[in-house]
Amino acid sequence: AAFAAFSGRTIVVGKDVSGTVTAEIKDQPWDVALNAVLRTQGLAAREDGNGIIMVDSYKNLATTRAVEP
Repeated sequence: AAFAAFSGRTIVVGKDVSGTVTAEIKDQPWDVALNAVLRTQGLAAREDGNGIIMVDSYKNLATTRAVEP
């Protein structure tokens, strides 16, 4: 939610993603910081054609990508 508020972007989180992450980020672009936080949690982000950022496990994002037309 903090990244969405700061970036002004829509971020949708997969149904299997839960928990709390605490991070102190200084002097980094929001997208670099988001990707660093996601990697430490074993997650990834993908932006769709409408500019919506989807956050989920690598496996779930790969599966979604494989079944999309």
